[in-house]
Amino acid sequence: MPYSTEYTTENLTTSLAVYLANNFTQAGWAIYWQATDVLSGTATMGEVTLVPEFPNDPNVLTLDSGTRTADKVFVPAFSVRIEEPVEMARAGLGEDLFETRTMGVIEGYAKNEAQHLAFATMLRNWFREGYNLPVYNYTADPANPPVIDGAVVFENRVIDRVKFVDLPRPVKYYINLEVDIVYFD
Repeated sequence: MPYSTEYTTENLTTSLAVYLANNFTQAGWAIYWQATDVLSGTATMGEVTLVPEFPNDPNVLTLDSGTRTADKVFVPAFSVRIEEPVEMARAGLGEDLFETRTMGVIEGYAKNEAQHLAFATMLRNWFREGYNLPVYNYTADPANPPVIDGAVVFENRVIDRVKFVDLPRPVKYYINLEVDIVYFD
């Protein structure tokens, strides 16, 4: 079956977000899905907020705990997005499949320097070159998505950690991960 209609931005982004959330859960973090107002997993380490994207207003990020509202993003928090896919090369002579690459971008904020280092280390381990990302068809069946491809791989991982020392806001620890996601379509 041709995959081109299944490798959508929504399917790739959701698969990447679920991969990230599953790894956080296995590491002892409960996941709060800000867009759907759902908490999943059992917290032995704390809670991580996953947001569709970070707002432009940095005052929305908060270190406080308490009642969650739509205009607050509790830290630690991460967002996931996918860049536009690019066809790179044919899979082989006479083949109709192309090696396709897209960039997965994960941005996050940590509460303190210890979390900053710990999250960067976790991301380095979870997104190693050659690791597989299972991609699911969430557009076909959001509740029980079928697997499109279990052999999508990560390549060219880059992680940046930045401490914003001169900012007046309390959230100063930023993490950015960029990784190529390679699949045949």
